[in-house]
Amino acid sequence: CAESSNLYAVELEHARRAFDMERKAGARARIKEAERARDVGRWYVAIGEAKHAGLSPHHLQDTMRALAAEEVRVTARARLKQAVRGSGQGEETLRSALANAEAARLDSEELEVGRAKLVREQERSSARLALHQACLSRDTVALQSSIAVAVSFGIGNDEEVVAADRVLCEEKQKAAARIGLKDAGLGKVLG
Repeated sequence: CAESSNLYAVELEHARRAFDMERKAGARARIKEAERARDVGRWYVAIGEAKHAGLSPHHLQDTMRALAAEEVRVTARARLKQAVRGSGQGEETLRSALANAEAARLDSEELEVGRAKLVREQERSSARLALHQACLSRDTVALQSSIAVAVSFGIGNDEEVVAADRVLCEEKQKAAARIGLKDAGLGKVLG
């Protein structure tokens, strides 16, 4: 009877070890699946299961580092998407989000969207600056050109364009008045 009890204890211990090994293997597999899917939520659940299954923190170090890096990428991706979608947030917000995304090593396709938006924002800024300079110079050719460029960049209804259009109208009226004065003066001389 004692021998039978001892045999039963040995078999029970083997079964327990086999069960523990199976739980640990399953936990490792779920961690790998979450890593491949880059699903942070599943990853946390899988790590919790692995700890519960008895995997030591030493065995989880690599996946914890990978998870932390993925969390940085998730945050950088969300920040970049928000900066790209956001209108009027400014060039600096986009530039900062793009730098953060590059540091997080996002895919080149994701970065390209941000870079293209940054180029468009820089072009819009340049168009606004050209409008401002044209208004200061009051040069009708520069005003017409800068208004056309601004409209092509989709800022045709902005107050800078309206102001530049107003200055252009004023300068055209002044030019017409000068021509009228010259014609009137010439008519007096000829008349």
